[in-house]
Amino acid sequence: MLDRKISNAYRERHVCLTSPQMIDKYYSILASHVSGFVGSVWSLAILVAAIIGTGIYFDFSPQWETRMVTVLAVISVLAIFFLQRSQRHDDKATQLKLDELVKAVEGARNEVVQIEKEPEHVIESLAVAEDEQ
Repeated sequence: MLDRKISNAYRERHVCLTSPQMIDKYYSILASHVSGFVGSVWSLAILVAAIIGTGIYFDFSPQWETRMVTVLAVISVLAIFFLQRSQRHDDKATQLKLDELVKAVEGARNEVVQIEKEPEHVIESLAVAEDEQ
C-alpha cells in the first residue's frame, strides 16, 4: 500500500516524458531549431565541407558515393519533416493573428474568418464575389 502511495505521488510530481503533449512540445522545439539551422549559410558550408572531406578521405570511391547518396537522402527526408512542422506552426499562428484582425476591423466580412477550413470552390466563389465588387 505504501509503495502505491509513493508511486502515485511520484507520478503526480513528474510528468511522463512519453505523453503526446510532451513529445509534441519537444518535437516543436527541435523542429524550430533544425529549420533555423537548415536555413542558415552554415548548414550549407558544413555539408559541403563534410562531402569534400569524406570524399578526399575515402578517395571518392564508388562505395563512398553510394553511402553519400543514402546519407543525403535520409538528411533530406528528415529536413522536410522538420521544415513542414515548423511551417505548419507558423501558418497557424499567422492565421490566428489574421482572424483576430478581421474580427476587429469594422465592415470586414466575417465569413472569411475561418475560410482556410473551407473547400476550394467556396474560396473561389468568395474571391470572385470580391473581384466583382
